[in-house]
Amino acid sequence: MRFNSPSSLVLHTIKPFQTLAPDSAHVLDDVKQNIEKEAMELDRMNIQMNAGNRLIKEKERYLGRLKTRASIDVSSGVSSDILYE
Repeated sequence: MRFNSPSSLVLHTIKPFQTLAPDSAHVLDDVKQNIEKEAMELDRMNIQMNAGNRLIKEKERYLGRLKTRASIDVSSGVSSDILYE
């Protein structure tokens, strides 16, 4: 028998309408809580990653504008030292 995921393993090992011992039910509750905590942490990490990506894109746009301004200034003869003050 081949299992594609841990949940399919559980479905195949616990027969329908099978009652669990109180200890087993407690363990399953703990596992469920841990999975929910992990899901919340993954969501938080995803939000932080998206915020970081936005900041990177903003910096890329800003650097692009600086590069364009520097090339215009160089072509018009303005000293590049002004850009770094």
